[in-house]
Amino acid sequence: MLHTLFIRESLETMGVTTKAPLRNRVSQNASTITQVIALSEGRAERDAAWHHRPFDTFKRFAPEVIKANQEIEVWAIQSTGPLAAPGTYQVRLTANGRTQTQPLRVRRHPLYTNVTDVDLQAQFDFLIQVRDKLTEANNAVILIRRIKADIDERLSRRSDEALNESGATLKKNLSEVESEIYQVRNQSGQDPLNFPIKVNNRLASLLSMAGSGDGRPTTNAPVIFKDLTAELKVQTDKLGAVLAKDLAALNAVLQRLGLSRSRESRRRV
Repeated sequence: MLHTLFIRESLETMGVTTKAPLRNRVSQNASTITQVIALSEGRAERDAAWHHRPFDTFKRFAPEVIKANQEIEVWAIQSTGPLAAPGTYQVRLTANGRTQTQPLRVRRHPLYTNVTDVDLQAQFDFLIQVRDKLTEANNAVILIRRIKADIDERLSRRSDEALNESGATLKKNLSEVESEIYQVRNQSGQDPLNFPIKVNNRLASLLSMAGSGDGRPTTNAPVIFKDLTAELKVQTDKLGAVLAKDLAALNAVLQRLGLSRSRESRRRV
């Protein structure tokens, strides 16, 4: 299901003829949903389509999740985010310093007689919660990999026993956390069949299953989510402790050697 947003007519009413960059924004209640639709020059002269999915499956860092050196193989997940729930939205077109806003109403399909708007809103809210927790898990893995890469770079440029020891300790403890959040033995799309999936993949599977139909989440879905959230918190707490102790110890050695602190020191879990 798509909404077609007619750009040419809007530009004419705004008195804009330039081919300057355009930003088309769909939002609900300002803070609830915001999606920016990128418009190329050619398409800007015709229309743009909104597919009713205001977010990607992974919030933030999504490109890093799938690129080389940051690859995370997951099993049985959807590649798109949750559908926007029925409600009133605002479409805002900005061009050449001018802005035009129009209301947009999303209604439930008339054949959906066994679900209500409240049910679909409950589904959307739950899927966003799961998506954000999945993002938290993936971001933790990416942070760990960034720190380990930073350690390797520093060790390759300076030979010092204390630096080697503190770097090895930090990498070891980081890897222990990483392996509990993500199945690090995965190398291909089929490997999740061979090695047990970890908490990030189970969150991804829950996201996929809860979003596979149109209706309120089943009664067991929030229970599963609560368990997975608690499991992830154990690991993120461990990660926070490792950063507070072992990364701090590494930075102390770097400071003694007259080197700059780790670039990842200020990143949050």
